[in-house]
Amino acid sequence: MSNKPVIVIDPGHGGKEKIGGSSPNNAVGANGLLEKNLTLDMANRVAATLAAQTSVFLTRPGDTNLGLSDRAKFARDKNADVFLSLHFNGFSDTAVDGTEVWVAKKANQRSRDLARTLLGKVAGATKLRDRGIREGDLGVLLPERHASGTSACLLETSFLSNPAQAKQLESDAYRQAIANSICEGLRQFLSLGSTAQSFFYVSDDMYYSSGLAAPTQDEIAVELGYASHADYLSKEVKPAKLFGLTVENGLRDDFYKKLQQGEKEAAKLIHPDGSPVSASQWGIKGIRGQMKRTGRSWHPWGAAIDVDYSLNPYIMHESGETAMDALVAPIYRRIALFMLKRDSVIPKSGAKDAIRDIS
Repeated sequence: MSNKPVIVIDPGHGGKEKIGGSSPNNAVGANGLLEKNLTLDMANRVAATLAAQTSVFLTRPGDTNLGLSDRAKFARDKNADVFLSLHFNGFSDTAVDGTEVWVAKKANQRSRDLARTLLGKVAGATKLRDRGIREGDLGVLLPERHASGTSACLLETSFLSNPAQAKQLESDAYRQAIANSICEGLRQFLSLGSTAQSFFYVSDDMYYSSGLAAPTQDEIAVELGYASHADYLSKEVKPAKLFGLTVENGLRDDFYKKLQQGEKEAAKLIHPDGSPVSASQWGIKGIRGQMKRTGRSWHPWGAAIDVDYSLNPYIMHESGETAMDALVAPIYRRIALFMLKRDSVIPKSGAKDAIRDIS
């Protein structure tokens, strides 16, 4: 029996007829995009991303409709930990836009926490106005229709009736960025790492931790103001916020003694008391200065990846592979190799072997 959390994603609307309070479609974009198609597409993206960490189910796998109570019953039958109904908003004033999340009037605190987490992630990714958490007796959210342990909310991702937003939603990269933000919100709410959960240790010098969390390359790109990693690569690189690896739990004091001379900078990022390891602690100015002193060209991600290369040889996966092998493939591999081929980053001493391993 799986111990994975159970998530039920409910793509709003569907089909051709109104059934049990659920209309076949609501919002329509000026470009012809239909809400029912967008919600299903978004649900499939979220499900695919979370499949390794959760048991995820969709209330409708295709262009079909089912009543509001049946959608909730589906989640109840699965004994869902999370029920998320996906929608796109519509309004007569096409200038209106923003992201909002709905909960039942009698929603439990966990449902409200879920709503707040998702709202922050999605509004942050889309750069749209945070329209807040709203309450209503929506049929899919009524607590009496769900299992007592289910956290339930309805996400109105953005206003499809807004022409500019409808145009953005034509982009596969933009849709994926939204899906990534939803996944990150669900991971955070369920206390999952941004990568598959596992146990890591640093030789004999680090206590076991619950995992490593790092943003995906598309999530990083969105935080930097781009629609996706591909969009970022197509434009001029500008100085921006840095992102680093987070390691939970602590390192033993004698770990510092084992750092090689070329990796001394990494010590600044390691805290024996268990506080996070983050390249962002350096700050933009400090990173740029250090790279200039060591003859490296400036790149907004370069320093963060460079620091991670210094740390990763010490981090061993339970299967015997390095954390770089475990994490770089979905997160840093393409970014790192892309920059290395362009000579954007000169790795620190001690990192070349690790880089060769992932090539």
